[in-house]
This record gives sequence, C-alpha cells and structure tokens, in this order.
Amino acid sequence: MSSQINLALIGRGHWGKVYERTITGLTQVTAGGYSVSLLQHIFGKDYKEAFTHPQMRNVDGIIVASSTSAHYEIAAHLFSRGFRNLLIEKPLTRTYEEAQKLQELAQKHPEAILMVDHTLLYDPAVRLMKEQATHTIGTIKHVNYTSLKTPLIEGNTIIPDAGSPPIYLFLDIAGASPLSIAAKPKENDNVEITVEFKNGMRAVAKIGSVYSERKREIVFSGEHGTLMLTEFMNPREIIFADLNGNQTPLAFPTDRTALEGALLEFAECIADKKQPATPFSAGAEVVKMIELAEQSFKKGGEPVLCI
Repeated sequence: MSSQINLALIGRGHWGKVYERTITGLTQVTAGGYSVSLLQHIFGKDYKEAFTHPQMRNVDGIIVASSTSAHYEIAAHLFSRGFRNLLIEKPLTRTYEEAQKLQELAQKHPEAILMVDHTLLYDPAVRLMKEQATHTIGTIKHVNYTSLKTPLIEGNTIIPDAGSPPIYLFLDIAGASPLSIAAKPKENDNVEITVEFKNGMRAVAKIGSVYSERKREIVFSGEHGTLMLTEFMNPREIIFADLNGNQTPLAFPTDRTALEGALLEFAECIADKKQPATPFSAGAEVVKMIELAEQSFKKGGEPVLCI
C-alpha cells in the first residue's frame, strides 16, 4: 500500500467539521511512515450518491462522523458496498442492538479495520498516566473523571454524549469486567456515573452541561498516591502527589492532539493490516454500559447489574 492513506469523511455537522479541520492540518507521520489526507468529503444525507464518484476507488478508509442515530445505517450501507475500513465517532451506535448487528457484520470480515474514535485513549497525557501508574501510584484503586459545562451536540443527551468517554476510559483502565453501574441525577441536570468492577476498582464520572465554569479533571488514585490531569489550563499538566503530599509534575508529549493520534492510529492500522486499540467490540461494550446507565438514571440512580 502507498505511504499515503486517503480517507473519505461522512458528516457535515460539528464533528465532521472537526475531523476535516484536523486532517487538513495534519502534517505528522506515523512511526511507520504513513501520512494522511482527506481525499473526498461526503456531506450528510447524500453519502449514497457520492459513492458513485470515481475518486472513491482510491479511498483506503472512511470516517463516519454523522449524528449517532445514523451510524448504524451508514456503516451497514458501507459494508454492503464493500468498504471495510471504518472509523466511527463515539458512541458506536444509538442502541446496543445496533452495535451487536455491526459486530455480526464485522465477524464475517476479520480482515476489516473497524475502529471507534474513543479519542481520550489517544490523548498523550492520558497515555502517560496509564504508563506511569505502576511506577508512581501502584495499582489503581479509584478513577475520578470530571467534565462539567460540556457543550452538548444538538439532539444529543448528556449520558451518551458526555458519558461515553469516561466509560471507555474506566473499562480500559480496570482491565476487568464491570459489576454494576449507577447514574445519579444531580443539580443543574448534571449526572454522576459510578462503575464498580470485579477487581475492586471503583470509577466515578461527574458530567454535565451546566456549571459555573468549564472543568475537566482525570484522577487516578493508587496505593502510593495520585496522578491528576487538569484540563483547560495553560499549559495542561499532570501532577503526581505521593501520600505525604509532595507534588511532582510529569512531562508528556504536546506535539500531537488526541484526535490526531486517533487518525494516525487508523491510518497505520490500515497500512499495516493490524487491529486498533479501540475496536468495534469495545465500542459496543460502551454502548451497552450507556444503556444500563440510562436505566439507572430513570430509577433515580439505583445501581444496575452489568450482566
């Protein structure tokens, strides 16, 4: 395959514009030497007609950044047209049933590169926290995620929109099956999501679109201290605090954004025919957890078992 990976983009809303802008400004190359370009931008509902364009023969992968409600329909259509390298914006689908159907399609084509853009896992700062946890705080016992005054995409609700990033992070960090999930209503229509895991780890996400100021923090707590990433500061910073209160800043790469990292991961997976760190199967598990969280929310925050 050529060192140039050509991508098509479906979606002209908020996330479609973000992807287009990011790919246009993407000058980095992956470790494997693959660069990325946007060959064809496909706008919204006209995507079926756009696939008759001759240029589509040169497309290596397709990004689906439409509204979540359209993800399943679009992905299923792409499969039917023979396009098997897909990057879908989070969450994977609107319902777990749709996610399962996509997984069934994926299982018939093991050679396909099927990735969900859970961008947080490609954030250089979050990656460093994961790498350094064992050497600094030991086994992670608690994870706390705060994202308040989060802008909501039109038509979305808070749990699927703002809840999918922390839920994916929790599942990734725990490395164990979840026992239960609870989503408690809080003031100003904010939500507190708590996930208990079989290995004893506990994770809490405080999310909402109404707050006095925009705030995002990620805290890993372990046997020997904490690691905290504070967002919306200049510059962003990671602080390791030991049990005596001594604080040490940790440096992390700043030459690549999380979305750039995700796009380059997608390109490298296509070129090297390897599976991504955030595959459809994991994205489907997040959709399942979102549905359980919404059930809990309707019950006033009563925990729901993750069966």
